[in-house]
Amino acid sequence: MLPDVIKNWNTAEIWEEQGGVITLLGKKLTLGGEPLELTEMELLWKKLGLTPLRVTKAYEEMLDEMTLVKKRNAIAQDFYQRMARAKLANDVDKMLRIQDEINDHNERHPEMKIKLDRDILKRKVDELQYGKSMETIPKSIRGEIKRRREEVYKELEE
Repeated sequence: MLPDVIKNWNTAEIWEEQGGVITLLGKKLTLGGEPLELTEMELLWKKLGLTPLRVTKAYEEMLDEMTLVKKRNAIAQDFYQRMARAKLANDVDKMLRIQDEINDHNERHPEMKIKLDRDILKRKVDELQYGKSMETIPKSIRGEIKRRREEVYKELEE
């Protein structure tokens, strides 16, 4: 382990070489939607062991965005489960009500829009109907299950 003095100096040098802070996901850190360009003074602060305020704010912004995505995904999962149950029960009225709820949600929260993906919905229906994902079902019967599933979807579309 390196002493903090050396780690901070090294981090500042890396930021300078890369033209900014690169996250663990390999993306350049942004602030207000713009790539974060560090000044010489901010790099000096980092070399002295102080994290520049704009870097801290950019990390907070990234964390807020990640939290928003997690929240949207949790809400979407609820909609997927409810829609899959309605499809399985062939309850068209309930499916329309759920779609209305999704539209209402999207109007109230434009930053967290939800659009149900047909393939994910099919997987959810399969999981409810067969109790497990298609990948865990033996290959010898997958074709028959897929054929039956397509028949159910054709009936629902009509």
